[in-house]
Amino acid sequence: MDYARHMPLQKKGLDVEVYESAGELKPVGAGLLLSPNAIAIFEKLGIVDDVIEKGIVLDHMYIKNDKGKIIQKVSMDLIKKHFKYPTLAILRSNLHQLLFNQLKQGTVHLNKKCISYSQNSEDVEVQFIDGTKVQGQFLVGSDGIHSVVRQQMIPDSSLRYSGQTCWRGIVHFDLNKDIQHTGVELWGYGTRFGYCQVFENIIYWYATKTIDPQFKYENTKESLMDVFRGYSQVVHDIIQNTEANRIIQNDLYDLKPISKWSDRNITLLGDAAHAPTPNLGQGGAQAIEDSWMIAECLGQNPNVSQAFQKYETLRKPKAQQIAQLSYQLGKIAGLQNNLLCQIRNSILKYTPSSYQLKQLKSIYSIDYDL
Repeated sequence: MDYARHMPLQKKGLDVEVYESAGELKPVGAGLLLSPNAIAIFEKLGIVDDVIEKGIVLDHMYIKNDKGKIIQKVSMDLIKKHFKYPTLAILRSNLHQLLFNQLKQGTVHLNKKCISYSQNSEDVEVQFIDGTKVQGQFLVGSDGIHSVVRQQMIPDSSLRYSGQTCWRGIVHFDLNKDIQHTGVELWGYGTRFGYCQVFENIIYWYATKTIDPQFKYENTKESLMDVFRGYSQVVHDIIQNTEANRIIQNDLYDLKPISKWSDRNITLLGDAAHAPTPNLGQGGAQAIEDSWMIAECLGQNPNVSQAFQKYETLRKPKAQQIAQLSYQLGKIAGLQNNLLCQIRNSILKYTPSSYQLKQLKSIYSIDYDL
């Protein structure tokens, strides 16, 4: 439900209509991390306190081996001091509801799946699967990694398989008090398991395995218990306590870099333009940066085509760099060779915090030349 990402446009006083393919608004997805760059945008939009109230501020991030031994500690307090803003773990549904409530009543139109568009120098016409059509001055395609708008604009755009499948889940679970504000990832051999608290007694977890695409496990919970059999007990407890219908499995893909995001009075936003794998936790944050940047550019320049070109010029290099970094991190985390995994873990263990901060600057900075 990317409708909420158009809230910055309304904040700029633009007349926005949002067409949502879903037939109803209901809680979807699992959890997500909002890094300092996303929180900074929410402050600019005047809703930062409301967002933080809905989630859990993380103080630390631990990378451990599969037995639970710490390989690397990342101080989120240090990151907050350096970049001014915290890192927040939050239920996706809570964030969507909060942002939806920021939109003017009647903005969102449900059950409107886009199948094509046509454009001229004056406006854009969008056709929906139900046979209806609408016209507007411009179109922002935020219809996800399988974007219909992108596929019409750039027919040869394609996805890239990461080499991993991913399970995600939400569970009511009591973490030890000392890690209730800590994100944890355990790295094994071709497998990875992460978890963090996203609300009171609610845990968001995710798990990956290096595997051929479209391989589906039967009896998901039992299969997961088998895949992560050698992991520490907390992993088994989290899986065992998760209801089977709250576990989602998807293969991880990203979008190969595309030649353009915009075509005159049409542009792309979020996963439609630069879908990353989730390894850096930047998918949502980058879409939030997009929506803010589009609003800023349109607010400065009434010429839609020029505004969209400026948005693309400013945002494209960073977004595509992050997608590539995320893909590479997934490859490193998904290593299967025992020796390579040991080398990887040793490098992580001895990486100084100063180097971590230097790497994060290019991700968390929102100092654009507007």
